Amino acid sequence: MTDTITGVVAGIKSFPSTTGGKAMYSVTIDGKFYGFGNDVPRFETGDEVSFGVTQKGKYFNAVTSSVKVLGKATADSVAKITTAAANDPRQKTIARQSTLNSALAFVTLAASLESIPGLTKTMKPEERFQLLEALVMEKVADYYLTSTGTAYEPVAEPEVTSAETVPLARAAGWG
Repeated sequence: MTDTITGVVAGIKSFPSTTGGKAMYSVTIDGKFYGFGNDVPRFETGDEVSFGVTQKGKYFNAVTSSVKVLGKATADSVAKITTAAANDPRQKTIARQSTLNSALAFVTLAASLESIPGLTKTMKPEERFQLLEALVMEKVADYYLTSTGTAYEPVAEPEVTSAETVPLARAAGWG
């Protein structure tokens, strides 16, 4: 069974074939990927297109002989795609996760090289923890600002209602 898809192209991706042959292509429309095999799409990001689609397992493949370009890309159509991706609420979460991972990797590397200013082996464990935590959060703020152009806003700590819900670090007096 063949369905027809109509929409504005949000992206065109090429990637090497798993068999070592020609490049393969996929197209994104409304957040869904459609395989084009090794047929080069004859349209651009932002163009409005229509084509038949067949499903093989969990994958959707374009019937490339049925592709019709209904409208060429305009500044407005490309801007809508770019704005929609930028306004995706998941982007803030992704940026936070990415900057935290990068900061942790940096601090881990710096600690393994014994190159963190002020960190000594003679410090009490809680002092070492506080210094490392402060350095991680400083790097998170730096990386977040660099990658998003906006200041990092720490997530508010949940209100503790009983001793059973106190995080281990705070119970040990580290936070």
